[in-house]
Amino acid sequence: MARLAIARVAMGVAVLLAQAAPDAVGQTTNLVIYGKINVNLEQVRLTRPVQSLTRLSSNSSSLGFRANEDLGSGWGAFMQVEGAIGMDTGAGDINGKDTFVGLLHRDLGSIAFGRESTVIKKMNAYTDRFEGSGIADDSGIALLQGEGNPLGFNRRSGNEVRYESPELGGFLLTLARAAETEEGPGRSSIRAAWLQYRSGPWKAAVAYEGHHGLRIGFNDSILRLAGNYAASWGDVSLGWNRLAYGVAGGDLRRHYVTCTGAYKVAGGSIAWRYGKAGDIGGSAPAGTVLASVAGNLSKGAGTGATHITVGYNHVLSPRSYLYVYETRVRNDARANFNFGTNAYGSANPGATVRGSALGIVHRF
Repeated sequence: MARLAIARVAMGVAVLLAQAAPDAVGQTTNLVIYGKINVNLEQVRLTRPVQSLTRLSSNSSSLGFRANEDLGSGWGAFMQVEGAIGMDTGAGDINGKDTFVGLLHRDLGSIAFGRESTVIKKMNAYTDRFEGSGIADDSGIALLQGEGNPLGFNRRSGNEVRYESPELGGFLLTLARAAETEEGPGRSSIRAAWLQYRSGPWKAAVAYEGHHGLRIGFNDSILRLAGNYAASWGDVSLGWNRLAYGVAGGDLRRHYVTCTGAYKVAGGSIAWRYGKAGDIGGSAPAGTVLASVAGNLSKGAGTGATHITVGYNHVLSPRSYLYVYETRVRNDARANFNFGTNAYGSANPGATVRGSALGIVHRF
């Protein structure tokens, strides 16, 4: 019944927008219904304990509505409503993804209110070559996953106010604050700043995000840097971040570095990622453990992990392509991390999680 209700509401929204579109001509700069379908067939395997599974995954497939209106004198209004489509199970929602409304001015920038990806999640675009979802997603070891995990930084935040500056000399500044009253404790908050630079084939960014009270009594933070160079043959990116988690007696810290790229070949491109999470240190006492659904943070040697993915994207059209890739997360002796999205099983310390995927992406 819940799925039927969601489907009816989504259809109603689409009909209302379609009816409004003719009257909006001349007032609205664009009114778009858009989306992405990303489905693959996967074979996933775990070494500790030994198990395997063949499954179909819907990797952040989505449907959205986006519009903006010219208000005159350099001002404009904009909105977006975006939800998930579960191609594998039929589950979904109307506005669970980035959903917001706001105002902009060509010389002053924009301000938006709603639910949106944090700046750390948005920075994935600098280093991702595999659609930012599915078993090739490295956010398990890089960011400890996202929503539903108080330690995760690969998340969207409700109750967010976001300011984005106009681009000045290639620089773009984003500031955001969110009160996590729906997910975290009543007085918890997320505060973030993101500075980007774009010049010809070069892009670079630095971001800081602090989680205040998502775990009652503790503050967590991340500092993240990324750079990308694009050329006629493809592109290459480098990324680094430092996670810091407050615990009794100090903090736990871990560094992560990644190199990704794509090399153009006839019909498509070969893509790769290598990511390495170092051992966990910090000022906390030796032997401190912070449990997480993404993997436990245990201070000391043998607590790192690597995530390696190699794949091929075959272009069918400007909107569609096929892909095939092989990915694996290899844990050190005391680590138990998993895929960043669609984690498989419950890895024991020292486990390797592998996956093979064949899929298709279509955008509309």
